[in-house]
Amino acid sequence: MVASLEWALSRRVEDYKAGSVSLRPERAKAATARQKLSIMHRSQHQFVDYLTLAYHEARNVRHLIRAGHADHDVYKRLVSSLSEGRNEAWRQIQRLRDRAKEASNVHKAVRVYGDSLGLSLEGLVVLYENPNWRGSSRGGNEWLEITRKLTELRDAIDRRNEDAIRDLLVRIPEMCHNTGRVKDKLRALDNSLG
Repeated sequence: MVASLEWALSRRVEDYKAGSVSLRPERAKAATARQKLSIMHRSQHQFVDYLTLAYHEARNVRHLIRAGHADHDVYKRLVSSLSEGRNEAWRQIQRLRDRAKEASNVHKAVRVYGDSLGLSLEGLVVLYENPNWRGSSRGGNEWLEITRKLTELRDAIDRRNEDAIRDLLVRIPEMCHNTGRVKDKLRALDNSLG
């Protein structure tokens, strides 16, 4: 029996040296779990960055309200919470961004914005569906597709669908809004913080 144990152990060592197995499979499993958790954590942070951008852009609903194309009461908290100026509004929304990044899951991250600004992620989709954005250099229908992709990313993170997460985290930054790409707008606004 001792000889068979020694033989089994020597085979395990040879396999380990060849790189085909770990001497401690429980450590490998733990490392894989930590790596997946890290991917989820990073993807949630990126989701929050893009979500912050979508809410920041939504402050432009004030133009639809002034033109009589949106109900002031529905968007009152959003409009009163964020300045009209882009850089000042970006500074103002950072406290929500920080809180959302600390949330334990994506739904709680989204709730940070909904509770503070009075508008859910689905509410953002409805806002950007408004046909009166057409031709505008702010807000608008381009943000509709971006926000729809954000709902897909939220759901993919919630389901831990790594393939969908990877795909969306490549696609969203490259999406075009009214005057450029999402990643460029995020970078420019972050640079404005100093």
